[in-house]
Amino acid sequence: MMNYEATSHDIRMIINVKGNRRQGNNNLGRIVEPKLLIQVFDSIENALYESDRNDVIDFFRRYERDIEYEIGEEIYKLSRDAAIHRIREYRHNRLLINNARDGSIEFEAFVIAVAALTLSSTLKESFKEGYKKSILHERLSEYIREMIDNKTLYIAEKLRKAFGKKKRTVQVNVEQLSDNRPKEIKITVHEELILKELEKPELTLGEIVDKRKGL
Repeated sequence: MMNYEATSHDIRMIINVKGNRRQGNNNLGRIVEPKLLIQVFDSIENALYESDRNDVIDFFRRYERDIEYEIGEEIYKLSRDAAIHRIREYRHNRLLINNARDGSIEFEAFVIAVAALTLSSTLKESFKEGYKKSILHERLSEYIREMIDNKTLYIAEKLRKAFGKKKRTVQVNVEQLSDNRPKEIKITVHEELILKELEKPELTLGEIVDKRKGL
């Protein structure tokens, strides 16, 4: 496994899947079915996609005047739409799994900076040169630093809603928002989870929203 050293600007996720109790060979053990892992990580994927998409849209709204001043109104719209589209290209590449532990199955993962990477690459393309000296580069750096706490809470809330009626069997907690350590979301999936009740959507929430709004 990797040995990534996190900073206070990271969002760490501790994903603990306790599995189902099974009787076998006179021993009572836990078995984590692959389907359960897929469904749990799909729910996380959906929440992260929604969070990244929200970050991109919020950035363009917040700094609309600065962006239009630098690159023009027409390019502003093209850049916004391009950034929203590129968010989808990171599907299933939004987590860096840093460690996995035995017992039940516990993953330590870090949220990939998809929105920041997408915004940076999209804005760079809008400039022929001089992006790093522009006000937009400064604005993006400020935005990334300021939105970490809200992003952490946003992801946690999206996960709670995604698991819906499973509140007693799937716990999602924000463990800490300290300035000196990574932000942390802890997801605990208990053995009482009924696999067939956790639906696997064909589209992410964000893709459905995009379709409805025509973005």
